Amino acid sequence: MLIYILKMSSEDALNESNLKLDYLVLKQAIRDLASKDNTKSDEAFDYFHSEHFALLCERVLLDRKVILKSVVALTDYPLVSRKKLANSMAKEIDKKIFS
Repeated sequence: MLIYILKMSSEDALNESNLKLDYLVLKQAIRDLASKDNTKSDEAFDYFHSEHFALLCERVLLDRKVILKSVVALTDYPLVSRKKLANSMAKEIDKKIFS
């Protein structure tokens, strides 16, 4: 990885790092949404409806409406199922980041 970064321009490396950070923020928000801590879950739900999330979607070229639909659907599941689905979503994000 280090050799790859050295071959890239510093701007490209910064953009790639920022992209990974954005995906990690998304991953954590999904996990927080499935938290048994109601405050954390509510804050995550609010995040998905925020301007910050809209900007993240623009940066990483995600369809915000599709994500919001998934988030709302996820909240309809019981906690155990929600956690399993959130972990599956997190694994998919990992594949995107580290592929």
